[in-house]
Order: sequence, then structure tokens, then C-alpha cells
Amino acid sequence: MNYTIKRKKSWGGRIALILLAFVVFAALLTGMWFAIGGGREYIMKRAYPLEYEETVLEESKEAGLDPALVFAVIKTESNFDCEAESHAGARGLMQMMPETFVWLQSKRGESGAFTEEDLYTPAVNIRYGCYYLAWLCQRYEILETALAAYNAGPGNVDRWLADSETSVDGKNLSSIPIGETRRYVESVAGNYQVYKELYQIS
Repeated sequence: MNYTIKRKKSWGGRIALILLAFVVFAALLTGMWFAIGGGREYIMKRAYPLEYEETVLEESKEAGLDPALVFAVIKTESNFDCEAESHAGARGLMQMMPETFVWLQSKRGESGAFTEEDLYTPAVNIRYGCYYLAWLCQRYEILETALAAYNAGPGNVDRWLADSETSVDGKNLSSIPIGETRRYVESVAGNYQVYKELYQIS
């Protein structure tokens, strides 16, 4: 007797091959996209956005700051979360301490114009953050020193500049004793470079 064995079609295998072909095709397209730079730029701009752009451009110009630097500070301080609050009590986009905010209002002749809760308002936080950062840049002249003061406070930085173990010339910090501040300065400097390379906003 002759027996004929009928082979069943393997739909599972065919579907697997189709899926594999699709994955390979998608990978090729992705590779081409990255090869021409579009993919990397898209991802980088998602990671380093220009949120609150109008306010940042306006207030940085008013304060005489590079807007790319302001974006870098906001990225480092709060990652653009206007409701951010640190363990120390710093608030908002540029993580300003309430007591610093009160002092800056007095310095600008605006005492009592805003409450501490207004630090969560992006326009107010960016305005006073830019004003404070510009004041520090003018006081210390060296950007890295000003950034250290933004994080650790002018009092700490003044002591470090007066100490020959942390500053050889009274302007530059050869070392930053506080690890958090050291990492902060490095982070802002790195983010600043990325923003300058990604956007023509200087």
C-alpha cells in the first residue's frame, strides 16, 4: 500500500520570517537615519529641550547671559520641572532658595513683590535665577567659579578662593571640596556645551 503524507503549512514559521524581515528592514532604516545624523539630533533635542524658550531668551538677554548657559542650568537643576524642590528647600526651574529670592527682590527694589510660592512660576523663577546667575558671573568673572557659588553659595566659594589649597590665584578654583558642587559644575559645563552645539541660540 502506498501512503501519501501531507505536510501541513507552518504558518508560525512564515510569520516568524515575516517579522524577522520587518525587524531587519526597520534596523536598516534606523541605521540610515542615524548615518545622516537625523536620529542622533532628534534624540539629543528630546533630551535637551528648549522649554520655556521665550522666557529664557528674554530674561537671559536682560541679564546679559548666554541663553544656552541658562538652559544648561535649568537642565541640571530641575530638568525643566517647574515644581521641583530639593531636599534643602530650593524651588522651581533654577532651584532658588527662598531666602535668596527674598534678598534678590530687595536688591532689585522689589521687596514683597512675590511670595516664596511664586518660585514655582516659571517666568518669576527664570527672571530671578538669571539675575542671580548674572550677579555671580560679574562677581567672580570665571564661569566655573560662579557656577560653584550658584550651587554652594558665595560664602563657601569665598573661603575656597582664600585658601591656597583650593585656589592658587584667588579667582580660579583648583579643586572644589564639596563633591556635590564639583559634580554640579561639571554637569552644567557639559550641558552648556551640548546646548551650544545643538542650537544656534547664543
